[in-house]
Amino acid sequence: MKKLERILHEDIYEVLKISYDGLNDNQQRIFLDIACFLKGKGIDLVKQFLNACGFFTEVEISGLVDKSLIAISKYNTINMHDLLQAMGREIVRQQSIEDLGQQSRLWHHEDIYHVLTKNLRSKAIQGISFDMSRTEYIDLNPCAFANMRNVRYLEFYCSNDGENKNKVHISKGLDSVFNELRYLHRYGCPLKSLQSNVNPEHLVKLRMRDSNVEQLWNGVMNLVNLKEIDLAGSKHLISCPDLSGACNLERLNLLHCSCLSEISSSLQYLSKLDKFLLLHCKSLRGLPDCFAGLKSLKYLNMFGCSNLKMLPDISCY
Repeated sequence: MKKLERILHEDIYEVLKISYDGLNDNQQRIFLDIACFLKGKGIDLVKQFLNACGFFTEVEISGLVDKSLIAISKYNTINMHDLLQAMGREIVRQQSIEDLGQQSRLWHHEDIYHVLTKNLRSKAIQGISFDMSRTEYIDLNPCAFANMRNVRYLEFYCSNDGENKNKVHISKGLDSVFNELRYLHRYGCPLKSLQSNVNPEHLVKLRMRDSNVEQLWNGVMNLVNLKEIDLAGSKHLISCPDLSGACNLERLNLLHCSCLSEISSSLQYLSKLDKFLLLHCKSLRGLPDCFAGLKSLKYLNMFGCSNLKMLPDISCY
């Protein structure tokens, strides 16, 4: 049973792989991304991520659906049969059985622990999805991600309701340069700001829930591809950063940011912002008078903002 958890039975693998071999190159890459990281994710996020990676997502996703390799649920999430997922992951595993650092995608906590602690860093790695609740405590060397310059997907999460969110410790930050990141999810991030070596130009989603972030960045950043920022539960966050460079932002989640005292007037440039959450931001005293620019805003929630003294006029379109 332990073996089957990690390695698909070879007879089943050979039969299922016939379908994979019939895909074009882009469909194969998308199939592996879904098998390793994106199964169960919302279709909107999946399309945004894959489009930012240069795929013609609508066409390729439709092709995978037509071949019954994936399905889109009634809840608009990407689904894949467990055996097909296991086949996709086995394809990745066989890219380099002996050297984990040469595999393109890492998802099993033991493999990721081994790569990060043994410094098996490689430019072959394109994505990491790490369940921190299943690992031992790690004090990462600043060079742990060195040479991982092609990482598109980086996810550090906890499957057990936030249990052991600080098991992965980065005392000095990371020396690596992340120029290709499209998706960054760092639950319980211990750092006080987004590191300067994370190039946000290609980012589609930035998720840093329950983090120690005080201020994401200084000045204006080029965030033209960014669709969502989620800093929920970041109780040390003092101010909302300048978002004038995020003209395509659609969702901003600042739920339970209890030290948040001000919202940047750059909010006026977010003409595509659809959902804005400010629940239980108890230190917030007012909002900037810039809601006229929020032409797409459909949902605004300020429940529990008990110290609000001033609100601007909010038009209904």
